[in-house]
Amino acid sequence: TWVLDLHLQPDVSITPDMPGANLGADFGWLLESDEGLSLSDVVVNVGGATASCRYFPAHRAVLCSRSDYFRALLVGGFAEGL
Repeated sequence: TWVLDLHLQPDVSITPDMPGANLGADFGWLLESDEGLSLSDVVVNVGGATASCRYFPAHRAVLCSRSDYFRALLVGGFAEGL
């Protein structure tokens, strides 16, 4: 049996120059960089079958964490009618 007793007092402060300190910039990277866009796993169609419809690459985890509607649609078995 191993017992690990470190007695650490970590400095958990996040400075503005640390990676991950700016959530808005991190989400911007997901939407604006080739690497971030390559991670998208769903496409949102806005406008349906109209001539002015637009398609947006998106991230299922972000949509579900931010929207009850998308959570129900993507993980709750909800199906939207056409």
